[in-house]
Amino acid sequence: NPDLGVEKVWSYQAGLETNVLDVFWLKLAAFRHDLDDAIVDVRLEDDPDWWTLVNTGRQRRLGLEVAARTRPVHHVTLAGNAYFMKAEDLDTREDVLGEPERVFDVSLKYDNERVFRALLKGRYYHANEPEDYLADHGGFIVDLNLIRKIPLGARVTAEVFASVHNLLDKNEFYYYQFPNPARWYEVGVRASF
Repeated sequence: NPDLGVEKVWSYQAGLETNVLDVFWLKLAAFRHDLDDAIVDVRLEDDPDWWTLVNTGRQRRLGLEVAARTRPVHHVTLAGNAYFMKAEDLDTREDVLGEPERVFDVSLKYDNERVFRALLKGRYYHANEPEDYLADHGGFIVDLNLIRKIPLGARVTAEVFASVHNLLDKNEFYYYQFPNPARWYEVGVRASF
């Protein structure tokens, strides 16, 4: 849509971050976004399987985020994040479809920066899509990343990496025409000099 403009947003946020007994970091934040000229999907009249983006109406998004992370113990860190949001059309008083309602992230990281790093990370995402989107929120999408550092000289270092994306081979998509990829792999070498 060449006529698409920017959304106008008044954003309010309050939060708290703290280190608890120097053992873990904790964050709690609440937010409110009031939008004018909100960007929304509008189905095309001549082909209802397709849509375009337009600026229309007013929305309010209210949300809460909670996050925690341990300090590294023997190079291992555990982290988690939860996000909750409600989006409302202020003109119709209906829920805005397609916006994320709940997102959960968890990760386990091993980081011995001089030799080896590993990250196991999972994400669950749920939005309130229209029924005809045929969304599938089948579970956590989990990725595993492994990186081995190899010093090759005073100024040259190589890293060998391997990743498995969607390790558990789960579905997690908001629209049936855009499914997420099944399990896939990545292997490579990076050099710094």
